[in-house]
Amino acid sequence: MSNPLDENTMKGTIGELLVLLRFLFYNVQACFPLKDSGNDLIAIYGDSKKTIQVKTDTWSVPNTEKIYNILALVKLSGKKLDEAKIYLLSKEEAENQKRNIRAGALSDEFLISSARIDLLFSC
Repeated sequence: MSNPLDENTMKGTIGELLVLLRFLFYNVQACFPLKDSGNDLIAIYGDSKKTIQVKTDTWSVPNTEKIYNILALVKLSGKKLDEAKIYLLSKEEAENQKRNIRAGALSDEFLISSARIDLLFSC
């Protein structure tokens, strides 16, 4: 018998794993840091390295002092993981989109895609 995970921990972990897996489709190598220093994932694409903050279902923008490069917002679709939506924003974009993020109303332009990956990892 194991210790049960609370619902928020479970959703958060599922979101992080989904981002990690979807990154693989775009040739982004990602992993969890050895110690949690405030970033959920560390990702490499070509010569570029980025720190990723992941928020699942309950979206918010991290405090401006928090160090991260990309905010990944995951919207789960019940238990249908293949229907989950993943939005990627730079830290600056996240600050500019705070109202839309809180409302869960982001434009599809932020959905994960090859173009989005190229843009965010080129900075």
